[in-house]
Amino acid sequence: MLLKKTMVFDGVTRISKPIVWISFILGLVISWSVLSGDSLGRVNLLYLIILYVIFPCVSLIYSLLSYFYSPLQLGSLSTIIISFVRNNSFVFKKYKNQYLKLPQSNSPKLVLLYFSQLSAMSFSVASLLVLFVLLIASDVHFIWRSTLLDSEHILYGLQIIALPWQFWQDAQPTLEMISNSQDNRLFTEVVSQLSSSGTAVSTNWWQFVLATQIFYAFLMRFVVVLLLQLSFKFQTKSNSKYAKNVQNSNSTYLKERDNSVSKNQLFETSMKDITLDYALNNWANIPSILLDRIEEKLSGIKVNTINAGPSATDSERLIADRWRETQLIIVKSWEPPLAELSDFMQNSMGYLLPLDLKNEKIVECKDFHLQEWFRFVEKQPQWKLLLIPDLFDSSNEPLNNNPNDKS
Repeated sequence: MLLKKTMVFDGVTRISKPIVWISFILGLVISWSVLSGDSLGRVNLLYLIILYVIFPCVSLIYSLLSYFYSPLQLGSLSTIIISFVRNNSFVFKKYKNQYLKLPQSNSPKLVLLYFSQLSAMSFSVASLLVLFVLLIASDVHFIWRSTLLDSEHILYGLQIIALPWQFWQDAQPTLEMISNSQDNRLFTEVVSQLSSSGTAVSTNWWQFVLATQIFYAFLMRFVVVLLLQLSFKFQTKSNSKYAKNVQNSNSTYLKERDNSVSKNQLFETSMKDITLDYALNNWANIPSILLDRIEEKLSGIKVNTINAGPSATDSERLIADRWRETQLIIVKSWEPPLAELSDFMQNSMGYLLPLDLKNEKIVECKDFHLQEWFRFVEKQPQWKLLLIPDLFDSSNEPLNNNPNDKS
């Protein structure tokens, strides 16, 4: 269980890498263009409020509402994005394969929501990095301009924004800071000759700006990402538990069914004859005299003899792999079905005949052997089990040497 959860998170991490890096680079570019300000190093505080408070809050609310309320179209957007990744296999081949390994219950919405929050968090980290660089290497002055709003209006709004960090007094806005930071382009001579006190006040805004970025742009997304990771864990655990219950139920059903299926019932449900032309695939590598005996019992005409079993050469396997018409595969009943045979049967069609050999003669197969092959063939929709009546050899004389007989 722990390994499966780890694989899911590893897959999500690998898929999210390009999204995180693109968002980080975008955050660097946008934050630098906004925080670097004009030629005098002045940064409009209201622009920062829009970028680091209003936009993160609105986008987060929309993302959450869209996840729980499909008509807001985030579900449709997720379908478009996931479909784009699936269809563009050349560009997104690695990420497509990783996406298919994720838990698929509600995965488009959940994965898109998770990636969107990672993207926003990466953007905020880039913004914080740009802010630190500019504070160290430059003198940033935060000002604000507005035609309709005055200092009291701005103070009321900023106090609401600063409610989450009441404990950080230096990051709280004051009326004096707001009044001294107001800029009016009609009085450029005043602006160009800032007093020392005004300069100090305008630079003190950096703590408020830092607090808004930490809380609204980063912490909110970080909490949502943690909650989504818990959701992934819960979903993976639920899917694994459900799959385990289904598997146990199927195993119990198959076991009960197999115990109730007798050899006579197997003969009734299986094919008795082949009326079509067929190629005989000697997977078990039995002697040709036994192949002739089988051919005599069938109504169809054998048009070819091929071999794709363990004893076949590379050229024989190549010929068998290219055969797409009806074929009869002969296997040893006492040997369990192997993955190699299952893979071969997925690309072909026909009948499968399990045989039991003793002293180089065909003998009656064991019940549990037939039941095992019956279950195996049931998983191959284009294949049928063939049990030929009166195929057992009644003579006491052994046939020619057969080194491949069961010991």
